[in-house]
This record gives sequence, structure tokens and C-alpha cells, in this order.
Amino acid sequence: MIEDIERDKIIHELRELKDTLNEGEDLPGYPPPRRNTNQEGNVYEELFNLISDVVYTVALDGTITSLNPAFERITGWKTSEWIGKNFKGLFHPDDVKGASGTFRNILKGKKPEINR
Repeated sequence: MIEDIERDKIIHELRELKDTLNEGEDLPGYPPPRRNTNQEGNVYEELFNLISDVVYTVALDGTITSLNPAFERITGWKTSEWIGKNFKGLFHPDDVKGASGTFRNILKGKKPEINR
């Protein structure tokens, strides 16, 4: 139930952001949206850069390959200092085991469990 509410909230926020991007409005405190002919890639890139939560990608070996701008705003750390490092460094020591297990399960094709 809580997962459904949270999912619906995220979907609503993404739709609002999509509408804003489609209207060409600039959001204060964020870089202006870039326009190009690759609409699908452009939308992903804009969402990645504008979403207020930390979003990151990792390689199959757990190496961080990208971090969105929210990472610097929230943590105060430079993204350039984290690219190429293992994602486990982003977690509190008490949470590393769980994060590693979730990562392994994702690699096995399992859907991650969301604990709230």
C-alpha cells in the first residue's frame, strides 16, 4: 500500500516535470533544458539532471559510472571524486551489506524490495 502511494507520487512528479519540460519553462536553480533531436535520450538526460533525489548508475562490477547534480547539492561532495569508485562507499557501514545484497539480486534479474 505504501509502495503504491510512493510510486503514484513519483509518477505524478515525473508527469509534472515532463509537462514543464514540454512547455519549455526553466526551473529556478536548475540548468535550462537542452533541446535536441534525440527526444528519448533527451528526456532521460533532463530527468536525470533535474530530479531532486540522488540518482546514480553503476557498472556490473559496482563502479559508479554517473551521478546526477542532486548528489552534489545533497552531499556537498564532488561527483568527479566518486565516478570510478565502488558504490558501497556511498552507504553507511551498517547499510553496505543490504545494499550489496540488493545489487546482487538486481544482477540476477530479481526485482529489488523496497523497505519503508
